Amino acid sequence: MTAPRAVVSAIVLSAASTVLAQAGVAGGWELEMLWRGGKSTGSCTFMVEAERLSGTCGGEDRFPITGRVAG
Repeated sequence: MTAPRAVVSAIVLSAASTVLAQAGVAGGWELEMLWRGGKSTGSCTFMVEAERLSGTCGGEDRFPITGRVAG
């Protein structure tokens, strides 16, 4: 079962904001998301430039991620 991109984006951004408090979010991350009907896997690649976070996430279909790193 595949979730809509908006839901996946919200989950990824929520997880990313938690990780941002720790050192070094830049680089590649493997994802495993559990759904009521099964699980999905994918990956994210994050880049940090000053306070700007960017990158892509997904499986076969990739979508852009943007945000801000603070603190």
